[in-house]
Amino acid sequence: TLLLFTVHFPTTLLSTATVFTDAIAPRSTTSKAAQATSSSTEEAVGSGRQTLRLRADGPPVLETLADESTWGSKAASKVDDLLESFVGIRDVELADAMVQLARNVQDYPVFAAAMERELGEFEFPDEFVSDVWSAVVKARGGS
Repeated sequence: TLLLFTVHFPTTLLSTATVFTDAIAPRSTTSKAAQATSSSTEEAVGSGRQTLRLRADGPPVLETLADESTWGSKAASKVDDLLESFVGIRDVELADAMVQLARNVQDYPVFAAAMERELGEFEFPDEFVSDVWSAVVKARGGS
């Protein structure tokens, strides 16, 4: 694919009319370096588990996300679905706050107490809190 851009500047901005034309095309992947990195890059991008960190004082760094963030995002998505079904709202930040409360908790009574202490103003029913706990446990890989 080749894109062609033409930019016209009015003569009032320049002493004479100027036309700039620039062709933009995708990079060729025929080089050995591009071929060597393309398959590994496609695998990493396909998993959605890597992020590129651009640094002002150094080279860019490709970081792999930890498993914990993966289960946390899955749990937050499930909790957001529960919020929509129980309360009728979608609130990703509230769902993430609930997942954060459950992050280091190993049993339901401690989680329910944390929910009451931190998010008691919402007055979530016990059934909802139990469903949130179940979603978090399933996302963590527990039963």
